[in-house]
Amino acid sequence: MTQHPYPAGDSSLSEWPPDVREAATEFIGNLRMMATGSYLRAEEREHWDPPYPESAVDEAQAELVTIGEAILGGADPQETSLAGVRKIIAISDANGGLLLDSEELDELLVFLSRLTATVGGEATVVCDAVRELVEE
Repeated sequence: MTQHPYPAGDSSLSEWPPDVREAATEFIGNLRMMATGSYLRAEEREHWDPPYPESAVDEAQAELVTIGEAILGGADPQETSLAGVRKIIAISDANGGLLLDSEELDELLVFLSRLTATVGGEATVVCDAVRELVEE
């Protein structure tokens, strides 16, 4: 197995390659923005209900970190991505199925693509498999 310069178990995104960290931050940031309504003006939030709780974003973030740590630590990108995305789908399903719409899926795929490319994996193969899983 190839040694990777990113130790598993390091939950600090600051240790991740910048492009991977950026994609993870964007994905989670957009989920959190939707959960909190931070994109709305104050008067718009008065009659607004969040599509899912912020705790669902925390769960998705934890899973994203798990995926990243595992792959950067040497785990198989496709197997790890599919297992992690299954968990994110379960989080989404438990919260009305709204965490992974097409925009969020695209952002998740950018993260997985960059992550896979960082370790020399086949990003297209991983992303195609994940897209197929999500669209089932």
